[in-house]
Amino acid sequence: MQNKWRFIGQMMLVFIAATLFFHFIRYFDLGEQKAFVLDSAAGRFFFLLILGSFGGFAFAMIELALDRPSLKRWSYGRLLLFKSILYFFLIKLIMWIGLIILTRRSPLDLDLNWAIEMMNSRAFWVALAYFSVVICLITFFRAVDQKFGPGVLWNMLLGKYHHPQEEQRIFMFLDLKSSTTIAEELGHLRFSRFIQDCFYDLNEIVPQFKAEIYQYVGDEAVLTWDKKHGFTDNNCLEIYFAFRNKLLEKKDYYLAQYGVVPEFKAGVHHGKVMVAEVGIIKKEIAFHGDVLNTAARIQGQCNEYQQHLLISEDMLQQLDLGTHFASTSIGAIPLKGKMVEVPIYGIREV
Repeated sequence: MQNKWRFIGQMMLVFIAATLFFHFIRYFDLGEQKAFVLDSAAGRFFFLLILGSFGGFAFAMIELALDRPSLKRWSYGRLLLFKSILYFFLIKLIMWIGLIILTRRSPLDLDLNWAIEMMNSRAFWVALAYFSVVICLITFFRAVDQKFGPGVLWNMLLGKYHHPQEEQRIFMFLDLKSSTTIAEELGHLRFSRFIQDCFYDLNEIVPQFKAEIYQYVGDEAVLTWDKKHGFTDNNCLEIYFAFRNKLLEKKDYYLAQYGVVPEFKAGVHHGKVMVAEVGIIKKEIAFHGDVLNTAARIQGQCNEYQQHLLISEDMLQQLDLGTHFASTSIGAIPLKGKMVEVPIYGIREV
């Protein structure tokens, strides 16, 4: 809920800024009709503030309402067309309200000729085109941001990782249990939809625990945090159990659709990594370092020791498990590619 209200607040600020900028441009346009300008600067500012806030709130609520698994199965083109039509009528509604306020008319005291005249005016269509472009740009950048992951687009625009940077990072390798058996039972098509549903559910909770999805590899997802967000409130552990509980809550759905309830195993480790922007034709932010290999190898031991969540001793030393979690020592075990044995621990809820 906190993330939803943050998004609503951000969209309201964006629309207020866009509305004020539009007025700034039109105010110095000699062709602007005086009937649409309030008498005082304070009155104009207050009106634009209200109009922008209403527009941003309405846009955010529509985006949140459309953010559901059933619509995520639509092609991007189909969803974009649907949103475009919806937002076109939203803009016309907001502008209609604005015209009523600016001309000081009562909604009950309207006539058809006045409405046609106002909606055919130059100012109306200029404003309609402007805010249509604004919404298209917001929708486009949101789609790109979701494609790369929250914050990645901004870092790429700033060139933060144009030169490799060293960071302290936490990585979780999250893998589907018994994936080969499930794939054989479901077939390629149904198994792909099964994985899609699992990762849709994962995406629902990722923002809550400040995680970033680094990549998907088959039936495996790799999550990452910076140290501040990962260790705070044990986010790097809580997300695993929240995901597991979410899948259990949808047990009836998975059984009805696929005949199996998904279970995931996870391995977590932290340490220094190098972060760099790689690629030319296809760019992405890549992490390099032994931390990723170690986290992946730790996850690979879950079946061997009948554990759902394994973490390194280095991780355990950084966490305060409190009374919500308990750890079980697995011992120092050899991991492929590591010359020194790594102590690992199983984590469970209590």
